[in-house]
Amino acid sequence: MCLFERSLKGKSRFYSGLIHAVLLFLIFYAGYSGFAYGRIADKGVEPKKQDGSINSNIVAELNGVPISTHDLIKRYNIFLLISGSPAGTNERLPLNSYLESYITEKLLIQEARSMNITAGRAEVEKEIRKYLEINNLGEDAFKKRLSDLKITREDVAGYFRDNLIVIRLGEKKFGNVKISDDDARKVYDNNYDYFNGPERVSVSHILICHKGSKGCLSDLDRDEAGELARNLLDVATPANFSKLARQYSSDRSADEGGDLGIITRGSLLPAFEDAAFKLEAGKISDVVETERGFHIIFIKAKQNARSQSFELVKGIIKKNLNEEYIASKLFEYSDQLLKTADIKRYTLSEGAPETAGQKKKTEEDKRQKASPVKNFQTFKSTGSPLNVNSKGQPVILFFSRVDCSHCQWISETFNSTVLEYVEKGLIEAHHYDTVTGDDLLTPVEESEIPEKYMDIKKDGSPDYVPYFNFGGVYERRGTGYEAQDDFFAEEMEMRQVIDTLLKQ
Repeated sequence: MCLFERSLKGKSRFYSGLIHAVLLFLIFYAGYSGFAYGRIADKGVEPKKQDGSINSNIVAELNGVPISTHDLIKRYNIFLLISGSPAGTNERLPLNSYLESYITEKLLIQEARSMNITAGRAEVEKEIRKYLEINNLGEDAFKKRLSDLKITREDVAGYFRDNLIVIRLGEKKFGNVKISDDDARKVYDNNYDYFNGPERVSVSHILICHKGSKGCLSDLDRDEAGELARNLLDVATPANFSKLARQYSSDRSADEGGDLGIITRGSLLPAFEDAAFKLEAGKISDVVETERGFHIIFIKAKQNARSQSFELVKGIIKKNLNEEYIASKLFEYSDQLLKTADIKRYTLSEGAPETAGQKKKTEEDKRQKASPVKNFQTFKSTGSPLNVNSKGQPVILFFSRVDCSHCQWISETFNSTVLEYVEKGLIEAHHYDTVTGDDLLTPVEESEIPEKYMDIKKDGSPDYVPYFNFGGVYERRGTGYEAQDDFFAEEMEMRQVIDTLLKQ
């Protein structure tokens, strides 16, 4: 897909934590494929002091500049803190692998400083405050986290200062691109419904009909039906709504957990619509009576009416496209720097200080590590055998809904990632919309999800989207890194899971 035809379903990939975003790919690519950049001398040997003794404090030299074990571990811990990664991340992202990221970061900083690119203290503090605000984190709580990791605020300031410097490097080298109106118009046209559309709600209901209801057979009289509906309302929650609908609802939607799909005004009975459109997403209505009986309504998602002309949003689209362009060019540029740098890597000392989250392995940890099923950050093992097609290719499945904002956030990343493997003939992949039945990875418009795949969805997560099932062996309910707006982490973990399946 051309850069200027990208969907705006997700947020911009370019943000103030650019090092985390751009370099995350290098972390995983180097750490999990055994790939090494640069002219590497004496890989795996121990560095010598001038007197010939072992210098265990140095882990690498970059264009003649040493990187100490202490600095590497400090930056690694800050990375885990700022990226929001949990303590167990060090099992998925070993320190040796993070070293590749740190080397790349240092190269970019060296290049930026050779161009006299800097960032002032006030600007750095502004970025720290922005981080605290986004994460709803007070100063005291932040200081406590820093203290627990033996990190100073000055260390964190250095991390954010480097972020700003790398961003400015990208802007200075690649920020002169001109985004045309035609480029912006393509994005607008391809995402017209994102900018325009009527008010819509994704709705489920429980219908209790009675002898006097239209279009519904029941042995209950009106009073009995009303009482049952009120009793159900007392126990109904968003979590159990689907289960209650399957058990008690009187119409055919019971088979789908009461799901009525997406509605706009004028499509259903007035009393039902009035109640539905007054509700906020995630809320359950009082009992609503119509000619069909008594309804309990649950609003799963809501989208306000939108009417945004191209001229109104053109500037925002151009800004996003410009930022994506800079990020992509900076990514390519870092690759070039790594290929030409003089890099020496040394064996990390076994006596190196502990990193954040490190702990002694239990017997259970050892058993899991010995298992052929790998542990990932957000994807979990299903305990099921590998699901392959007739060609022996793992089958990759993603189930979403048109009204699901979380699905919209992750869809482009999933689609572009798996299509790369599909085009190489390595996997079979499907992205099904559970409302329309359409496979969004194919040019034709389907209307029904194959039963064998729908069974996987129902078994793994009957009501929840987004839902991912990779090769039958791994699954995930929901997104993994949406809170950090981190598409790169999403893509890298998906690649890890797929690559693991391909090795089985």
